[in-house]
Amino acid sequence: MTLQFPCDPEEATSEAVYKRMIDRIDALAVTAMQPTRGSRAGPFGRRGLLRRLGVEPQAVLRSGLFDAEYYGSTYKDVAATNADPLGHYLRYGDAEGRCPNAFFDPVFYRGQFAEAGKWPFSALYHYATVGEAAGLRPCAAFDRNRYLDGNPQLGSWLERPLAHFLWVGRHHGLSITRRKRLPAGQQVVVEMRRRPSPISPEGLRRAVNVIGPLDRAAGLGVSARGYLEGAVLSGFGPVGTRVQRREFGLQSPIAASTKFPEFVKDAAINLVHLNGDALPIMLRGGGRSILSDRYNIAIWYWELPTLRPEWQALMDEFHAFWAPTPFIAQAIRQSTSKPVHCIPPYLSYLSTIQPRRRVTSDSPHFVYCFDANSIVERKNPGLLLAAFLEAFPAGANARLTLKLTYPNRQLPEIERL
Repeated sequence: MTLQFPCDPEEATSEAVYKRMIDRIDALAVTAMQPTRGSRAGPFGRRGLLRRLGVEPQAVLRSGLFDAEYYGSTYKDVAATNADPLGHYLRYGDAEGRCPNAFFDPVFYRGQFAEAGKWPFSALYHYATVGEAAGLRPCAAFDRNRYLDGNPQLGSWLERPLAHFLWVGRHHGLSITRRKRLPAGQQVVVEMRRRPSPISPEGLRRAVNVIGPLDRAAGLGVSARGYLEGAVLSGFGPVGTRVQRREFGLQSPIAASTKFPEFVKDAAINLVHLNGDALPIMLRGGGRSILSDRYNIAIWYWELPTLRPEWQALMDEFHAFWAPTPFIAQAIRQSTSKPVHCIPPYLSYLSTIQPRRRVTSDSPHFVYCFDANSIVERKNPGLLLAAFLEAFPAGANARLTLKLTYPNRQLPEIERL
């Protein structure tokens, strides 16, 4: 079974839903521990094995924090043996560093208390019985205080924030970060909507529009043109474009002679290659009418394990998400239950690059590539340079290579680098 408690989105932060969720978890735990006729398999696995393991599996089951479906799909070697997921985790998986759900990392968790090596039970059991109440974090991405601060509707009655997030919060887009981390003048005001507009296929054709900074000389422009080329080569159907320039005024255009396909007005699908900080500008500039009555897919780039609250609010505009890398895909999945697919842009020039002979060396060599025509504060190369110089003083046998693409030498930070 998957960890999910169906409820109305408007009630996701209510105490009544939380109490019903706890009752549901308790009922499943009792069922899982009781012997039955015939097959011993239950919603959490073979009951006889769980009973032999003693008090620990019952406490873990009642916590609602073990995701058997996640465990089986993540660890194919365990699923191939037909082993009971919870029994395997308690006996072997925890010691091997395997995660019992998408938001619990036993290695990370044990690093927060000195007695970890002496604890005779699993890390998840420690968290369920001691750690969560003590304020320990289950993983780097989730913090109970941030979850409560980011969703002020949740009251003091919420004793098990992680279980609430796993069963309810993540399926209804609740934030796992604080909602206000910028001064008021820098915050993006987003018009909140619960879901994308409904799709009516009548009058639409099997075609796709690629929307984004297609004519910009920057990393996002290269990526947008890659997705455009991939859409054309896929043979899916007619492909149109809408070039967004207003959102990227600081970035230089490519050659003016470059031509892009015309916008397909009756296309059923939009590929929207605009990050969360640029989308509000598009929506205010007539973009909402383009998204209306279409299947909209967002393509986002992001550097951190969790999305900003402003971006999470904008997820309501889309039906699905494409992520260029597995890291970005994981960051997006933590904020939505909508489909997230790891699909990188098609970059034809990569096929012409000749592989170089690998040079082996005992000295460490770090390489950092970034688009200097983007927001330099987000790339933060200056801090990386300072950290490198602190870690490897003058004379140390180490190298750091910074590769800047599209450098704007008028920026003091770029010129200093």
